[in-house]
Amino acid sequence: MACRCFPLRRLLPAVALVACLCSAWAEVPAGGTAAALEAQHQTLLPALQHNPYGQALAIQSSQTDSTLQGDIYAELDFGFAELSEALSSPAHWCDILILHINTKACHAVQRSGTNVLQVFVGKKTPQDPASASRLDFLYRTLAADPAWLAIDLSAANGPLGTHDYRITLEAIPLSDTRSFFHLRYGYGYSLSGRLALNAYLATIARDKRGFTPEADAVQSLIERNTMRYCLAIVAYLQSTLVAPGQQLETRLQHWFDAVERYPAQLHEMDWPTYVEMKRVEAAASH
Repeated sequence: MACRCFPLRRLLPAVALVACLCSAWAEVPAGGTAAALEAQHQTLLPALQHNPYGQALAIQSSQTDSTLQGDIYAELDFGFAELSEALSSPAHWCDILILHINTKACHAVQRSGTNVLQVFVGKKTPQDPASASRLDFLYRTLAADPAWLAIDLSAANGPLGTHDYRITLEAIPLSDTRSFFHLRYGYGYSLSGRLALNAYLATIARDKRGFTPEADAVQSLIERNTMRYCLAIVAYLQSTLVAPGQQLETRLQHWFDAVERYPAQLHEMDWPTYVEMKRVEAAASH
């Protein structure tokens, strides 16, 4: 495929949107079994119990010449049955994804018997979904039994030479009221995409930080967005505890409050600006 050149001034907002997206790795997340995730939980116990995040959470990130990947592991005060029910619906994932500041709309549809999430991503400010970039995520439940949940969202193509987007999630029960989950997020990119990403990191995102001390600018970017999606999952779970008519406002408030716990990494706007924008975007979804 031939590469197209863009003036830097036009390119940077689009690179910011690419930076918010997702990756292509193994088809089944992490080790691929409940036993493997349990072993990972045991390995991570010191990090889950002693960290600067104020909760039982561990963050990892990595990069190659053509991929970025972020991983978050977290313990949650939700029973596995409740977590599995909440996260096993494509429509519920639209409710999760719309919380991110760059998601302008999300529609859960069926295409030839396959569940697809049509996700429109764009600016951090209000934007008509028609002018945003659309990614079609294939939604698959890889495992859903009493001991292990595994869900995969993948999109082959994205803007600015990006490709093989993926969000994967797996979870296991820890007790009747507590679960452990792993979220993986990332994407692949071409040489032109990497050059554009570097330009974005040197300008618009030059003052942004990551979550781990060893993360460089690129890994800091993937860590920030992996955390945004992780907090969106938790906010959605919290909203299932209230009446249906209160769930959207509950999700928005929980996500915003959680993001503001990490202002150096995640602060972008005030609450009135965020909630006004998201009410409109949520109404444009489903």
